[in-house]
Amino acid sequence: MSSTRQNKQQLIQSIIQNLTDLNDFPYNIEQMTQFLKLTKIKIITKDTKQRMRSAFDMYNKQKRTGRKFGEPNEDIESWDVIKADSDKLKVFQDLADNYNSTHDLQKHSSVSLNKISKLRVQIIQQTNFNASLNGTSIPNKPIFSGAYPHSPINNYKEWKKSQLNSSSISRKDLEQYKINDDFNPSIYTSNQSWYHFIINNMHYIH
Repeated sequence: MSSTRQNKQQLIQSIIQNLTDLNDFPYNIEQMTQFLKLTKIKIITKDTKQRMRSAFDMYNKQKRTGRKFGEPNEDIESWDVIKADSDKLKVFQDLADNYNSTHDLQKHSSVSLNKISKLRVQIIQQTNFNASLNGTSIPNKPIFSGAYPHSPINNYKEWKKSQLNSSSISRKDLEQYKINDDFNPSIYTSNQSWYHFIINNMHYIH
């Protein structure tokens, strides 16, 4: 492949990746690739499956924001400085956690999520049982078995299930509910009915 063609392919892939990284962008990588196949734009596909993001991925994304293709944002501190500061590192880890949760990417983990969820439930149940033996009154609340109790999308889903008195919501229905309720993962304040729903209404692992 010539250098010019390779650079063009990299630019196309970068544009697709940056678009699908947006929380409110309605299409995923696979769908964008299919759309391009209907045009005259040639695209070389490799692995189009979305992958889980890390704190370093979100750092690189922010470093590219607002710059021309390939140009770093020099205003952002170096990764060595970020990862050495737990508070600064947590900012990017929270961004990654929220992205993975919003895009339902935990399921791609090599570890069975069902087993992990069951383990969380068992830990919470055992913790509550031990507390009750010590005379502590344990409120009767449902258990959140997920990994991100502070995630806007997780709080929205648990709130919606509570509203519907249901233990689960299909992905198709969830997408429609999000539209009906004007859910926006970038807007998460006490003005939303689902704000801190998990913390206030469920048992969860801190």
